[in-house]
Amino acid sequence: MVLKDFANHHMAAILNELKNDLMTEPWGENNRILSTYINVNFEIAYAESKVYEDEKNNIAFWKVGNLVSIAGDPLWFVYELNPRGPQIWNFKKTHYGNMLPAPIENKDIDELQIEHKFPRFHSSWQLLLEPKAITHIMTEHNERLIDVFGKELSQNSHMLFRTILGELELQKKRSDVMHQWYFSKYQFLMPLYLKSPNTVDLTATLEPLDDVKCYKIRTLLYPEYAYPYIRAVVKNRSAITGWMNISDNELDNLDFAQPE
Repeated sequence: MVLKDFANHHMAAILNELKNDLMTEPWGENNRILSTYINVNFEIAYAESKVYEDEKNNIAFWKVGNLVSIAGDPLWFVYELNPRGPQIWNFKKTHYGNMLPAPIENKDIDELQIEHKFPRFHSSWQLLLEPKAITHIMTEHNERLIDVFGKELSQNSHMLFRTILGELELQKKRSDVMHQWYFSKYQFLMPLYLKSPNTVDLTATLEPLDDVKCYKIRTLLYPEYAYPYIRAVVKNRSAITGWMNISDNELDNLDFAQPE
């Protein structure tokens, strides 16, 4: 279940109001990082049965991840029934506090807290790079490789492919990855140091395929455009450490209108 199918929201107005009420951090142009955070955490909350719905009493609500107000109070989204459909619910209001927005017998705030059941990374699993993904990386989004290697070197597809594949294998051994929520599931984001050992040029999205014990490489993204999917599943921004080091100013001025 995705948020837009669950309920009607005037999201632009909600995001602007939230930005003023929440603990200060960069949320991107048009609050796109915050929007991603809300959408991702609703998907996870719904998957974990942490969204409360009571049609009889005309109320639904869920705790919006780990977001808190300036005063440190947890954030809730509260809904009422939608008489016009197709969504069942209409957004009613935001609610801050350590108490549930409405009393529920034998239930407290901890029972509606998302648990974020992260998968374990296995360095022994193989990497799967399918022809479709190779075309996607090497041809459809070749501009990213040009940005990293320059126009002349980027024309040497054989060298680029071997460089990328070698770096993927090296980073797999190091297991220096971060969790993210992408395509409605937990995946991994891997840093690729393609030109220098001190700078992450691109990041690889790795989808775990548990049945065959391998990681499917979906795409390569600039680190700043991968950031929202990592921010969505950590408790706060200070939990994002290591190679995902992007300045507040850079994040504030990005609109994240970046294709996969």
